[in-house]
Amino acid sequence: MMKDQRKLSYRLGLCRVDPSDNSVVFQSKTDMNESAIDQTKLSLQPKFIEVLNVLARNYPEVVTRDELIAQVWDGNSYVGAKALTNAIWHLRQQLSLLAEVGAVIETVRKTGYRLLIEPEFDVEAISDEQDLLQLTSGKLLHMTQRMRVIMISMALLIFLGILFTGIHLYQDKQKMLGTQVTALTRDPGSERYPVVSHDGRWLVYGAYRPGFVPSLYLKDLTNDDFPVRQLTSSSSTELRAAWSIDDTRLYFTSRTVMTAECRIMQLTLSTNEIISLAPCSSDMSAIDVSPDGKSLAYISSHEKNKMGGIYVQSLELDNAQLIRQSCEINCSYEDRDLAYSPDGYWIAIVRRYSNISEDIFIRELSSGNEQRLTHGIEDVRGLGWTNDSQRLVFATEESGSRNGFIIDIKSKNISSLDVEGMSYPRLIGDSGRV
Repeated sequence: MMKDQRKLSYRLGLCRVDPSDNSVVFQSKTDMNESAIDQTKLSLQPKFIEVLNVLARNYPEVVTRDELIAQVWDGNSYVGAKALTNAIWHLRQQLSLLAEVGAVIETVRKTGYRLLIEPEFDVEAISDEQDLLQLTSGKLLHMTQRMRVIMISMALLIFLGILFTGIHLYQDKQKMLGTQVTALTRDPGSERYPVVSHDGRWLVYGAYRPGFVPSLYLKDLTNDDFPVRQLTSSSSTELRAAWSIDDTRLYFTSRTVMTAECRIMQLTLSTNEIISLAPCSSDMSAIDVSPDGKSLAYISSHEKNKMGGIYVQSLELDNAQLIRQSCEINCSYEDRDLAYSPDGYWIAIVRRYSNISEDIFIRELSSGNEQRLTHGIEDVRGLGWTNDSQRLVFATEESGSRNGFIIDIKSKNISSLDVEGMSYPRLIGDSGRV
């Protein structure tokens, strides 16, 4: 396992970029003494550094605006379009001290941007990280063995009747365990929008891999030895998917590379047959299947002069009419994400009201009545229901920091899950795990 390249420091000529503190340091030799070095350190906004990191990791290739918005702003084109232009302008201003080597970032018309200076990444940092991980793994194994012995001893004491001591030890153990996080994938690239099949066996997710367009990948959670399977081709881009109720089919948004046309597709896993179902606007559009398997709901803005909203497609009738279930004209908001409750009573909806305000609503499917659960969240980064349909797990991003939360739909009380970096949560079958 290697250190996340997004956290590695690197050099651009006489400039050193350090993502750990969002800084760039310029070095130059003084005129009086060639052995002496002047240093100029500048602190940049985290998003500016992220844009520069993406360009550096893809050097010398051109990175499209869509790819930059997808990787830095999670595909939020509403915010990312202007923010990207602003970030490029500021990067050019801040890196102007490198003027002696010419332009630093090139604009490729109607395509994107390219870094013109070859980055030199800190290879030693990768090696040090590997050594640290090996040492940490050994300590964890030793600790796990000792914990197992302690747990067995505790069980024997409880079995012999020392109930009072046993209760206290159990409470201490519960406090000690806290939230447990397990890595399911370790592939190179950026992995997003995980969805586990209803039987808990298969994980499908979208991923950017170096040198490839975004595609869907399938992993067998019951056998780590089985290789990850790429489901979609390099002629189109895909990132988000939803399972059919019987786990035999996948529904996903797909954008053709050559024409940029976006369609909702159905993939039958046993035969690899793909069928086009409906139009869409983005390969990152939210998508979900109703608990009865009869309907497919997704977010799109493919209709002219209409903001992003919910569309519902029947999965039972051929050539069924696509139905929009959101505001159509003069709207004060845009729908951004959705999720059906397991009991089929509610659909949860994330709505954006401005550049810095998103909130979660729930709509009663039978009546259309809605309730607002949150107020003034900066960015919601995905949501999913608990199995009892009484709570929602969701993630947020505020001031560049992400975390997970859970909200009770009756009391509207919100509790933190204390999972730093959490995005796009989904429950895994009936296990209660996210």
